[in-house]
Amino acid sequence: MSAGNVPGIFVLKILTPDVLTCKQFFVFKMHFIQVRSYYNYVNAHITLGMLQDAGINCHLADENTITIHPFLSPAIGGMKLMVYKSQVERAVGLLEETEEDAAGRS
Repeated sequence: MSAGNVPGIFVLKILTPDVLTCKQFFVFKMHFIQVRSYYNYVNAHITLGMLQDAGINCHLADENTITIHPFLSPAIGGMKLMVYKSQVERAVGLLEETEEDAAGRS
């Protein structure tokens, strides 16, 4: 399978100075774990920004697909908040703390 046949590889080629091989792409993808899923673009980016400000390595998977074709969101499970596997526990702790604070205010 060539890199051109893998969904998402084209975007990585544009954003990185060196071209990733198919194997490198999947190894990169394996180091991230889905922590949350969002159907709302705004909520996804607020959470992403909060985690990035805390120094957590994370990104949104399927963001471009849902931005271009919002009707696909339920079919692919929304935008996925992906966190580097060694930082998952810290990220989940921050998210739970934030959710508790928000629940306490309402």
